[in-house]
Amino acid sequence: MGEAETNVSSLDKFEALSLNDPPNLSDEMNETSVCVNERCYGDQGDLNQKENEIKSALVQQTKDLYEQYAREQFPKDPDKQKELIAEMQEQYFDHYFSEVYRFQLAHQQQQLDQLRAMKSIAKNTDDENANSERDSPEPLPLIPATIWTRKEIAEFKKEILDVQKGVLYQDKLSSDCNSACSNSS
Repeated sequence: MGEAETNVSSLDKFEALSLNDPPNLSDEMNETSVCVNERCYGDQGDLNQKENEIKSALVQQTKDLYEQYAREQFPKDPDKQKELIAEMQEQYFDHYFSEVYRFQLAHQQQQLDQLRAMKSIAKNTDDENANSERDSPEPLPLIPATIWTRKEIAEFKKEILDVQKGVLYQDKLSSDCNSACSNSS
């Protein structure tokens, strides 16, 4: 295999592993964010300090991969290796923060949409309550329950007995069906 083919295969391997589409970027963001939050918990701190902490965490995550790639690209030139590593780390850092920023914007937009929806629902509910109070006539009169009182219990029992006479029982139906089905065979 020639040198050009080696560089292409190395480049493909590198791109698959890192810079253009880092795997599980959201997981990396969460791990780094937790790390930074633990160090700066309760303290707003200096923005540059937090940025440097995140950058150093990202450098640690990618250091071995970038060094390996740089050695493959410039096997005999350590200065170019260092330059390439620094360039890749800076690009990755910029890409990482653009993804963090995009994620935060999407999250804020989602929260804003939810807030607007909740306000809209609350407003609609208030409007409906106001309309129903204005539109509804006087409350309907309550009719006292008399079915279980002594004077109508006899009528109720009679109705229940009449209904039971009209009910067909499943056991009787299944035996009638079985005898009818066996006769037709």
